[in-house]
Amino acid sequence: MFLVSGQRRLLYANPAWETLTGLSFADARGRACRRRAPAGAVDLLELVLGLIAPPAEALRGRSCQTRRRAPGPRPAWWDIEFFPWSDADGPLAILGKIRVIHEAGPAHAVLPEKLLQLRTRAAAAYRLESWHGDAPVMQRLVAQLQLAAATRLPVLIHGPPGSGKEWAARTIHLLGEQHRPGEQGESFFAGFDARLATAALAELLSAARHWHIGTLYIKDVDRLPRDAQAMLVQRLETESGDALPRVLAGTTLDVEGDLRAGLVPELHGRLTALTIQAPPLTARLQDLPQLVTDLLARAGAVAGRTVRNVSPATMECLRQHRWPGNLAELYRVLVQACRRSKGDALELDDLPFYLRGGPAPPEQPLPLDDTLSKVERRMIELALRLAADNKSRAAEFLSIWRPRLIRRMQQLGLDGGGEDTDSAGAAAPPPNG
Repeated sequence: MFLVSGQRRLLYANPAWETLTGLSFADARGRACRRRAPAGAVDLLELVLGLIAPPAEALRGRSCQTRRRAPGPRPAWWDIEFFPWSDADGPLAILGKIRVIHEAGPAHAVLPEKLLQLRTRAAAAYRLESWHGDAPVMQRLVAQLQLAAATRLPVLIHGPPGSGKEWAARTIHLLGEQHRPGEQGESFFAGFDARLATAALAELLSAARHWHIGTLYIKDVDRLPRDAQAMLVQRLETESGDALPRVLAGTTLDVEGDLRAGLVPELHGRLTALTIQAPPLTARLQDLPQLVTDLLARAGAVAGRTVRNVSPATMECLRQHRWPGNLAELYRVLVQACRRSKGDALELDDLPFYLRGGPAPPEQPLPLDDTLSKVERRMIELALRLAADNKSRAAEFLSIWRPRLIRRMQQLGLDGGGEDTDSAGAAAPPPNG
């Protein structure tokens, strides 16, 4: 263990630290802990001080954990936990605790430190607690997620667009890792879009074991090509459970809709060993304040603003909306509102206009025939102007026959469509037929 000041200077290190590093605390006392050692530095003390330097998250007063490569010839890693002691002005000191991990050889053990930190934050975003709520549909969903995490069976997740199907799949994966700690080592979650080529799915399944993929989530599985479905069924039937990742699938259709959309019965039968319904946002509006609180931190980070809460009028406006885009739409709205916000609370004027100004405007029809007629009329008028009203020459400009030009002029009601004012005789065929 060791103690670093808020200015990142080493204040204390216990005897176990001295044994681990091979350094004397007396030599390191008061030295600055800089993450980046000077260029070309080979001094062991500088390397160790760089390794125990607190990350930015700890300097902002939040406890965190990071993994860094240990110095020395033997492959090992240090998992370092940082616990800040802070007051209103920032951290006074940061306590550090080192745990040594000897490398066993998996490829993911050498991931860069920043990538490991990103994965840790992502895991926190998909924790089971984020699904808890007072709505009955959410209580049922939490029970289903726990049941799915305790097994290795395939799962089919139904839900409208934006309802959090992939979010639920990630929660099942992370919760399942907690149920089976150290069983196969650390494994990862991989998402696959069903609209991609079959070869991409085959390559992913073949490399899953090498890449330590524990869970494969297939988005919009009803769009998976027939040959990809057949290949997936064959893999599920012939290969052992250890050779393939666990398969989770998402769809916006109901069970009958999946079959009508082209999901082969063999694959459908395997995927529906467990089914989960991700409810629309309108079914859990009583949990909206907690949902907004959970998403606000993420939205503020994306927008680059610190927003802690919303005003009562803003919350009431959010509650009145019908949310056709569900959770995805709510998240986009919060990101936009955070970018407009001038304080630490979202006000009504920060919301998009379609929310605070009434329902979204209805979609305007796009009359194809009228649009094409207007474009054709403008092109004929331009050709006639360039040809000084000579229809034969205008037909050449448009690469059509002169009789067709006259016929279209009559149909469009253009002046001169029925008259023959050309000084020339019959027109030659157009350049392009």
